[in-house]
Amino acid sequence: SPAFRQELRASHELSRALGRDRNLGSSSQAALLQNKAKQLAYAEEARQRPRPPLDLVVAQQGFVSDLRRDAADHVVRADHSKHAHREQRLARQGDFLASRQARHEGALEGYERDMDSLAEECQAETQKASERMKGNMDAAVARVDELLDPLEKTTDRLGEKSEEEVRGVLTTIEEVTEERRRNITDFTSELEDIDRRRKRDTTKLLEGLAQALADAAHMVPGEIERIIEEKTLDLDSVLLENQKAVKVLSTKLTVQTLEASKANKLRWHKGLLLWKQKRHVHSIGIVMQ
Repeated sequence: SPAFRQELRASHELSRALGRDRNLGSSSQAALLQNKAKQLAYAEEARQRPRPPLDLVVAQQGFVSDLRRDAADHVVRADHSKHAHREQRLARQGDFLASRQARHEGALEGYERDMDSLAEECQAETQKASERMKGNMDAAVARVDELLDPLEKTTDRLGEKSEEEVRGVLTTIEEVTEERRRNITDFTSELEDIDRRRKRDTTKLLEGLAQALADAAHMVPGEIERIIEEKTLDLDSVLLENQKAVKVLSTKLTVQTLEASKANKLRWHKGLLLWKQKRHVHSIGIVMQ
């Protein structure tokens, strides 16, 4: 019948459609399986491929290799030649240290020589200043004695002198005393200048000593600083003592000048009284003539 033939034809078409779908599904599944197999093969190949060692392992192996190589070299060099080389190296080191010590000691000796020379120069200048001051003092005393001689010793013609001449002697004596005070001030300033020059020159010598000791490198910088500090303290002590001595000397000279001024005025006053007597006698003699 037509309906049966139509149903039969529809069943055949459905069967062919199902067959086509089945064929397409098996092809895609086969392709999927092939891709999976390729991935597994790639992973296995990657797993079997040799890998480079880690950097830490390489560094450790290199360190062990160096130690083994050095140990082998050490064993090879452990002979008399190495001992001789070590002795030579120690000898050179000893010579080097000895040369450094010699430079160090030489710098100290040179400093001491320069300081002795400087001290002698300062002492010579101080001696000259002292002799010059003593000469000025003696000259002042001699000048006063010369001025007072007509009032004390050669008084034969004392009465003939006028009052202005007699009082002029006192004025001159005061000028001599003032000159004596100026000489004391100049003398004190000269001694202070000598000490200032000593300090300036010694400071330069200390700077040179510090540089020489540092170049010698026999001692560490801390020890060199202590040496320079000791030398500086010695210098300060000497300068302080000199300053005290200058102050004491200046005070003594000033007091001596003051006492001499009083004594000279007293001598002049006595001469003035003698002049008055002589002047009275002289005036009477003139009147009697």
